[in-house]
Amino acid sequence: MGGVRHGASGDKVLPTQASPALRTASPFVAKRRSAMVAARDLSPRASTLCEPTMTSSADHSYPFSKYHGLGNDFIVIDLRAEARADHRTGSLSPADFVGPTAVRLCDRHRGIGADGLLLFTGSLSRPQMRVVNADGSVPEMCGNGLRCFVKHVVDRFDVAGHQLTVITDAGPLACSFERGADGRVSQVSVAMGSPSYAPADVPVASAAPLIDHALEVDGLTLHITGVGTGNPHLVLFDELTDAQRQRLGPVLSSHPLFPAHANVEFCALIDT
Repeated sequence: MGGVRHGASGDKVLPTQASPALRTASPFVAKRRSAMVAARDLSPRASTLCEPTMTSSADHSYPFSKYHGLGNDFIVIDLRAEARADHRTGSLSPADFVGPTAVRLCDRHRGIGADGLLLFTGSLSRPQMRVVNADGSVPEMCGNGLRCFVKHVVDRFDVAGHQLTVITDAGPLACSFERGADGRVSQVSVAMGSPSYAPADVPVASAAPLIDHALEVDGLTLHITGVGTGNPHLVLFDELTDAQRQRLGPVLSSHPLFPAHANVEFCALIDT
């Protein structure tokens, strides 16, 4: 559902083995229902609250929590004013995590390891989520990330009710959630809005929608579709090998047809 331009969007997600110091939230699996995205916790026994673990950047130390949805994993960092007062985060803002800091934290060998950062700003009554990709860039939002973000906020801060609106760079998104028998969030639904092919909504550098558009890349003729869901997606159903997907993902993500870059989805029809 978007986030990391090449990786978190679904073209290749590598499983992460959390260290004992990182207590992760339980895995999610998603069901697609029209414009809704549902996240269900399949392992209630593992549905424990993510306890913040300390990391550091330059002269700052700050707690973080680690979650994943569908194997799409994220580092959650609370940058609200009250959270900064409780820890040595000083005047850190989302801008401090864009670029090299995100790259370092998301590095799976030398850092914490993740597909991206979810930065919590605003307040509990009006939470804001800023996403930073593993390559340091900033997308408009991320569906998997938003589901993890809602679970974190609701479980950690005992948010009442069954609905939460989160402010993202794609605008406010209404989320509803259900709790399991243990009282923790077991399902999150996000009103993503209707997908659009309109060039301005994706956006794409084309006067007409890109639907099954033939595109020559790396000696191959691919058939791509541009879809906007609050952030840009490039979808294709061409039969490719894993090696080809790995090579083509970054190339397609930054193709000039997609001026804001794109999340790349390599898809296949499965008979049922």
